[in-house]
Amino acid sequence: MAVVLVCAGCASTSGPRSISWESVSRRDQTNGVVAVEHHQLVLENREVRTDKTYATPLTVECDVSPVAAGSSDFGIKFVPSTTSGASGELDRTFVLGFADGSSLMAAFSIASLQGSKLATHSVWERRADTRWLVLKPGDVCHIRLMLYKDHLDIDVNGQTFSVRETGLPYRRFRIQLSCLGATNRWRMLNFAVH
Repeated sequence: MAVVLVCAGCASTSGPRSISWESVSRRDQTNGVVAVEHHQLVLENREVRTDKTYATPLTVECDVSPVAAGSSDFGIKFVPSTTSGASGELDRTFVLGFADGSSLMAAFSIASLQGSKLATHSVWERRADTRWLVLKPGDVCHIRLMLYKDHLDIDVNGQTFSVRETGLPYRRFRIQLSCLGATNRWRMLNFAVH
């Protein structure tokens, strides 16, 4: 299944351009929704990825909004276009999620296979508290990820965090949006890659 989303307001020197997304199938997934409503991508218990590959340096920006109070997290994964060899690394992921009601947490992690087991290592994390960022259904959160081979900068609603411990070392990669969980439903209002 392919979904083509034309992003109004994309931050690019050549203006808005369409981005084609393809659905990612999972064996344990029984239902899920990928829809385009009013030029917004709506994800519920589903993952989609770009059909195009990208390279660093790269900036990814989007505006996301939880649809319901039961929404848990929204992830942006960076998946290498070729297997990473001996390291077993699967992807690197930015996650924005709810921790305590409407308070948000954010994290950047590395997922890899160690033998036959999945292991996730958190490289950076911003814990939820009522002073940092509160998001209710319908509220919009702006995410900007500035990706380099050896470091990254994360901006969430105007607050910037520099992560010097890691970057995105892949030669080429796809961008994958993740919104898993039966009651997890998010809208992506804008998406830009530049």
